[in-house]
Amino acid sequence: MSKIKDKYKNINGVLYKKCTKHNLYFPEEDEWFPCTKEYFYKVNTNKTDGLFPYGKVKEWIKNNPDKLKGYVANHQSHNITKKEWEYCKQYFNYECAYCGLPLSEHYRKYKGERIKSDFHKEHVDHNGTNDLSNCIPSCTSCNSQKWKFELDTFYNESNGNYTQERYDKIKQWLNEDYKVLKD
Repeated sequence: MSKIKDKYKNINGVLYKKCTKHNLYFPEEDEWFPCTKEYFYKVNTNKTDGLFPYGKVKEWIKNNPDKLKGYVANHQSHNITKKEWEYCKQYFNYECAYCGLPLSEHYRKYKGERIKSDFHKEHVDHNGTNDLSNCIPSCTSCNSQKWKFELDTFYNESNGNYTQERYDKIKQWLNEDYKVLKD
């Protein structure tokens, strides 16, 4: 029951639902929206209200890139081969480059179950290239926390996962070592 209370609230007779993704993209904005199809997609698996847990925020981002304050709306996928991605993960010992979480312990929730998943191909510089020179493996948690921040703003001594060794390895990869497969 408390989980439902955390996701819904009644304001002046109107049922509001919390968008579970809104705060990720717009941390300074309210994440509560009227519980209607105008703000949330319909889904048959949700027996409570028939609406998806996060709203149409991705659609809004796609249609309003000019209104995003510093966030790269059209975040591109990396243009790297499977061999390059494998090499990148191997270089970082199959661990998140930021926190060191092993790939073997990397899970995500899918349909209410924890399943093993690959790391995120992290764009270290959001305005940078989509090739191997701007790609490191990142766990879901670190990827979400880094969000739009520059490397030195996110990953420094105030970050609980920071180590100088991992920072140096990230910089070495970005500045030089990614080139091994290119030569």
